Amino acid sequence: MTAYVAGNQEAFQVLFHRLSPLLTSIARRKMGSDDGVRDVVQQTFLHLHRARHDFQEGASLRPWLVTIELNVIKERRRSFARRPLEYGEVEQAVDSEESRSAAAQTLEVALKFLSDEQREVIRLHWVEGLTFPELAKKLGKSSGSLRVSAHRALGLMRKHLDEEDICNVLAPRGIQVEQ
Repeated sequence: MTAYVAGNQEAFQVLFHRLSPLLTSIARRKMGSDDGVRDVVQQTFLHLHRARHDFQEGASLRPWLVTIELNVIKERRRSFARRPLEYGEVEQAVDSEESRSAAAQTLEVALKFLSDEQREVIRLHWVEGLTFPELAKKLGKSSGSLRVSAHRALGLMRKHLDEEDICNVLAPRGIQVEQ
């Protein structure tokens, strides 16, 4: 990394070949599929390039680069959660109005098995897209306790949803569905 910061372009190639397998593996695990993994890795190296002069000589590169990648993944999730529907998605949504209505009813039933706090965490995190640190600030609780609450809430919801409902209700909302 020191050589790259000093202007050695070949050093970047070495960094890319050594570290891209690690970043690819992490992105696959965090994203749950191969969709967009290459984009995330490329975006991470772009951020590395832009911030190369901020790197402190003697510091460990891997943790710094992994932190950059995790931030890229978080931002990607936020941007997909905020993006408006495109024309084809609107058509598909109109075509599947009945299934959406049924999915919404199923979700409402599953939410009734949750405590008020769990419902609020699910709503704020998965519907409104707040991060756990943002939730902690808003609700005055620790981020860790809210993560535990969300995890338990999803477990309860899974108990009351069959496999088809899980795919139709939880997965489109970005909730990781473990098979």
